[in-house]
Amino acid sequence: MRKRKLIDPEDQVEEDLLLSGLRILASIIADAHRKQQKALREANLNLNAPALNGEQSKEYESLP
Repeated sequence: MRKRKLIDPEDQVEEDLLLSGLRILASIIADAHRKQQKALREANLNLNAPALNGEQSKEYESLP
């Protein structure tokens, strides 16, 4: 349990709202990061797949 100092109730409400907002923002960032990592893994698998078959796709050849 968190220890709280005796402060003005309005300040406490503001602090609680800020913490809630930070939790929501952290959740959004974590979700976006998971989606980005999944997309990078899938892209990496797609790039490696032609090499596993001993051939290169047109998409692979067009990459810089």
